[in-house]
Amino acid sequence: MLKHLNIRLRHLTSSLLIFIVIMLFTSALYESYRWNNVNSIDSANLSRFTYAADGFSQMTKPLDDLAALSGTDQIISLDTMGGAVIGTDAQVFSLLSSLKAKTAENVEVLLFKRGSSDIYTENERMQYNAFEAMMQTEYDLAMSQFYLHLCSNVDYTLVPIMTKGGAYGAMARIIPLFSNGRSLSCSLVFILPEQLIREELERYMGDLRGDFYVVDQKYRQVFSVLAEEDEHIPLRELLKRKGSGFQEYDSERIMLSVSKSEVGLHFLLCEDKAEFYASVQPQLRQFRLKVVLLGMILLILFVWQILFNFAGWPPKSPASRPFGASRMIWR
Repeated sequence: MLKHLNIRLRHLTSSLLIFIVIMLFTSALYESYRWNNVNSIDSANLSRFTYAADGFSQMTKPLDDLAALSGTDQIISLDTMGGAVIGTDAQVFSLLSSLKAKTAENVEVLLFKRGSSDIYTENERMQYNAFEAMMQTEYDLAMSQFYLHLCSNVDYTLVPIMTKGGAYGAMARIIPLFSNGRSLSCSLVFILPEQLIREELERYMGDLRGDFYVVDQKYRQVFSVLAEEDEHIPLRELLKRKGSGFQEYDSERIMLSVSKSEVGLHFLLCEDKAEFYASVQPQLRQFRLKVVLLGMILLILFVWQILFNFAGWPPKSPASRPFGASRMIWR
């Protein structure tokens, strides 16, 4: 009896070990598959984000090229005292209209002379105060200190403009004009609306589903696109995380950060982890389902083997068997 029991137990032990080995191997295979997919998504998203940061940093280049070939030196000259002399209003309107036609839709093109209270649009010349009042429906130029940027001699890359809602949504490129190496004390100004900047980013990144920020070297916010959800991590909290690249902000969020020192900008994207890995979830769910089904099949086989091995166990003693059966067995 003990010999038969020992054989049955060895059969079950062997089956159990096979079951454990198969499940461990399957789990390791799943973890490897998951890690490879997640790592691929991390690398691909970081590459796209870096590419988007490059594209954002280079947004000024087409504008600079356009300004260099605009022919402003034909309508702006220097007088004997070194001051800028601007041609007729019609010439300026024609120049700004031709520049606007070569830019993207909804881009404002302006001409401003430092030390003057006038500013030119493509349609009229007006006092700066009147221009600011006209733009007030969309932008808060006073809070953006836009006039101080216009009057500065510093060549800004991209100047943030606060929108009426209080977010840094629009941006401006202020391009100082020169003739024969001498400053004309005038600037061409391109105001880029939020929608245009967002479309430029989404051209590289796809849908911006998280909170996106651009900050300058002093960590002041330059531009932002916030997700539609109610809860957002404050920018100051994200800036506490040092380093660039990919990192997990917490158990629910992923953070990407890229620095572009050549233009003095730092890019941050904080996204929900479930949305970040959404593309790989269907494959992982299918794999998990296969693992669960395999485990259930092995478990059913193991239970069936238990029932098969111990069917009719323990065996009846000879004394308890019918007389005819006893004689047949022991004969």
